Amino acid sequence: MSFTKTAIKWKVLLCGMGITICMSSSAMAYSRTAAINYSDQYAMSPNPSYEYYAGNDCANFVSQCFYTGGLNKSGTWYTYYNSDGEMCGTSAWVNADALKNYVKGLNATRLGNWSKYGTSGQYSTYAYVNNSANLTSANTGKTVVFYDWTGDGEMDHSSIFVANNAKTYNTDADGNVTGDLISQHSNNRRRVIWNRDKANRQRNTTRIYAFELPV
Repeated sequence: MSFTKTAIKWKVLLCGMGITICMSSSAMAYSRTAAINYSDQYAMSPNPSYEYYAGNDCANFVSQCFYTGGLNKSGTWYTYYNSDGEMCGTSAWVNADALKNYVKGLNATRLGNWSKYGTSGQYSTYAYVNNSANLTSANTGKTVVFYDWTGDGEMDHSSIFVANNAKTYNTDADGNVTGDLISQHSNNRRRVIWNRDKANRQRNTTRIYAFELPV
């Protein structure tokens, strides 16, 4: 066999091995697109495979999106079946404040801290607008936006950041505007303005935080 044919034979063999390795590596990679597609599919009609916590399903929904994107479950962030055969989640999976603590423990990057009018000093915040300079298209699908309605430091709500500088789908609540968009549960909303200002009766005391997964 000539040198050329031998080289080709080994190249094919190594490529075959490489395909297996690449496929394995790819399967472990996080997909922002998969997380966003999941949010689009189940924002308004919750996935029946999961327990739906009526009125309190926000973190459960965000966790589902992140898991679909490829974030691995852990010893504290996971789902399980209860005695009725329903897929439930741990506190870190279903509770907004516990989810915030969990993603912080993953060394998530805090992209910003906002309030309606902004503040200065030690606990300064940005004044939020429809298009935030802190949120970009590169952050979509892997960023959770938390809401502290009363400013007491405990997160009351969470959503997933899905689009940058896009037109809202929810013209009834947000108006016909363009900006950074989130999807959420409780209330179930698909691609709405991230700051939720018009829908938030506690807008004057709300603080908003965004954390990007280290994926």
